Formats: sequence, C-alpha cells, structure tokens
Amino acid sequence: MTTAWPERLTDTASSAAQLLREKGFAWGVNVAKGTELTMDQAVRRVSQVPGDAIIVQMEFYRRSGMDKMPSGRNFAPKDRIEYLGNLDITELNLIELFGSNWVEVVKFIQNISAVSFSDLVDRASHVLDADSDTRMRARADLERAMLAANLGDQWFSAQEAAGWYVQDGRSTIIMSDTSQISRIGTIIDRIELALTDNAAALSVPEPERNRLNSEFEILKSGGEKLLQ
Repeated sequence: MTTAWPERLTDTASSAAQLLREKGFAWGVNVAKGTELTMDQAVRRVSQVPGDAIIVQMEFYRRSGMDKMPSGRNFAPKDRIEYLGNLDITELNLIELFGSNWVEVVKFIQNISAVSFSDLVDRASHVLDADSDTRMRARADLERAMLAANLGDQWFSAQEAAGWYVQDGRSTIIMSDTSQISRIGTIIDRIELALTDNAAALSVPEPERNRLNSEFEILKSGGEKLLQ
C-alpha cells in the first residue's frame, strides 16, 4: 500500500498541472478570470484522497524553493505549471519531508482531512482542555531530541502539514453571532495545537520514541481525542 502512495501523489501533481493548462492559471481566487484556477484549487480538484493536496503542495514548495524566493522573483505561471507537472514524488522524498515514519504522518493528515472542520470545532469544545505545562514540557523535550538528531526539518514539516488543514478550516467557519468569535477562536487555536503536536510526535523515529515514550504519548493524546 505504501508504494502506491508516492505514485498517487505524483499522478495528482501531473493531473493538476494538466488541469491548469486547460483552465488557465490564476495567482489568487480574487483575480481569477473565466475558468482560471489557482494551483491550490487545481490540486484539490484532482485529488482522490483527502490530504493528498496538502502533501503535493508542500512537496512542490519544498523542492522548487519557491517559498524562499524574494518577492517579485517567483516562477512565471507556465514555469510553475511545468514544475508541478514534472514533480515526481518518491518514497525518498516523503522520508526527506516527514522522516522515516512518513507513513504515519501521511495517514494522520489523510484522517484529519477527511473530517469536517466544523464538526471538529464542535467536538473540540468537549474534549480539549487548555494547553498544560506537562504537554509543553513534552513538546520541548521531543523537539530537542529531533534537533539533536538533525531531524528538525521533518519535525516542523509534520506540524506545517497539520497547520495547512487548520488554516483551510478556519475559512469555512462562519459565525453569525459575533459574541462567539473569541470563544470559537480559542477553540480553533487549541485544535491547531493538538493536531500539530500529534503530527510532530508521529514524525519522531523509534529510538527517540522509546527513550521519551511518555512525552511521545502525551504529545499525540490531544489529536487522538479529537479523532475518536
């Protein structure tokens, strides 16, 4: 099953590029004309499995270095489309992105992406407590271990993937009662912390997991509660 994932992600990137060639490329939803799509819209439209779009776009930005380019020097649309169309995503790429436990991280991103964010907000108000000192210490201990093992990029990439899901989810929450904005905002912040912590924990390889097992279990407990 795992060997099929890189192939499907590669096919998703290629299909999204072809869709952009057919429909036209737009830098943003607000400036799209006619049938034009943003890269985000195209990748999501052709994705067959929830969460795949997040992984494909993260790998596009990581490999292209586009997110590090100075303003005004980004790829032209045709270059962006061609890069996306030729993006071959292999198991090695996913190891570089999320570490040796990339399968667990990708499964987690797929699982949360299959859940309606509004449902998660409703659930979170009942199962999530405020961030505790215990969880903060566990996060700090695991982060130190990952940095010491030269796995900091993988640690932060796993968090970023979960963060993309929350960022997308925020835009779907519509509140007619303005008095609820602060409360819902706090709940969403807690969701983001729980999910990013869980994703980060899953990127931790076995030696560090075994050595810091209680910290590992603490860090992924919040996300597990949300998905139960």
